[in-house]
Amino acid sequence: HTDTDTHTETDTETGAQQIEVNTVDKYQGRDKLIVLVSLVRSKSPANKTGELLKDVRRINVAITRAKAKLVLIGDRDTLSVYKPVSTIIHYINSNNLMVDVE
Repeated sequence: HTDTDTHTETDTETGAQQIEVNTVDKYQGRDKLIVLVSLVRSKSPANKTGELLKDVRRINVAITRAKAKLVLIGDRDTLSVYKPVSTIIHYINSNNLMVDVE
């Protein structure tokens, strides 16, 4: 998806919106019941740090849009080198909220 793409799934029986896929920037000022944030990146030299991790304000938007549940997906070791994310990871670990998936 690009910054201008939005994809929303609608329940055919109820007409209710089920899933919305978008970039972090599109959620500025908007909250959702459940937010899933993918922090998964390629480790190729050209992509050392993604744009999201370079800007603390964007990380703030990504993690504060959830009303009830926030799900972060990423590699703990890789993300721990970025100070704002390492603080979040420390909090998650300290409160036994981390789920490891192999």
